[in-house]
Amino acid sequence: MKLASLALFFSVSLSSCFSLNFEPPALESRESRTMMRVDEASGALEWLSIDRGVRVRDSNGVRHLRAVLAGARVYPIEGGTLCSMDVDLLDQVDEQDPLVYEFADDLAVKEVGLAEGTQSELVVWRLSRLDRATYWLALFQRPSDATEQREVSRFPAFDAASLALQNAASSAGENQWRIEGRTLVFEVPSTLENALLCQDELLSQATPMHVGFPLNLRPSSFHYNEQRFAVRYAPDDDGWFLIPTTKLDAEPVVKSVSIDELRAAGLPIETHAQLRARFAHLGIVD
Repeated sequence: MKLASLALFFSVSLSSCFSLNFEPPALESRESRTMMRVDEASGALEWLSIDRGVRVRDSNGVRHLRAVLAGARVYPIEGGTLCSMDVDLLDQVDEQDPLVYEFADDLAVKEVGLAEGTQSELVVWRLSRLDRATYWLALFQRPSDATEQREVSRFPAFDAASLALQNAASSAGENQWRIEGRTLVFEVPSTLENALLCQDELLSQATPMHVGFPLNLRPSSFHYNEQRFAVRYAPDDDGWFLIPTTKLDAEPVVKSVSIDELRAAGLPIETHAQLRARFAHLGIVD
């Protein structure tokens, strides 16, 4: 899901930041992959989006790629009407929520590039960073009128007692998700019986965890103490969480610009060896 590349894991509502140019998506990808990690020293969230088999729309693709390579904060990276946000257009929006500007100040593009893959296909990648990840995670969990009502017999409350405890905790401003070092922790009040049911549910992967996106990772450990049930999610050995890869099943319909034409237009396209070296610097084996 492309919202993962925006890491809405920590975002506020940016509905009024939709693209104002009303153009179709400039890019179409055969495969999109997103990886996420927490910078333990600074408390920032970093996420890397990697799109492979990218087709560049001939009408607006080259112009869009130039902007992306210059650091334009368009999410998701392909742009497009009503499904993307251009954070750099905030000044054109009246009566914007102050939190949106605060979020924009914390959001930065650190690295971005184009490369030719092993199958002579275009790869578009971008590393973004959101400072104060703990702050935004807490803010994201703040209850609102649109917050889904908890129900008994649904994860994480399989009995009435646990539901009551969790509702009370939410009313008191308690968050379910937090960051500890490089790990994510989900914790709720719970009876022992409910905790065992929650553990079984997560181990069966019947209930993918959601932190603004599906976190399809197996839990690293479970803990229960003093009516508290906690689940810890640790990243892979390379420090990255891998968000489920999305693939385009249908044949692409975009009339696209070739890689040779992109080079002729002056766009820098690295080799796959150079791309591997960049990813290795980030601790990723491509």
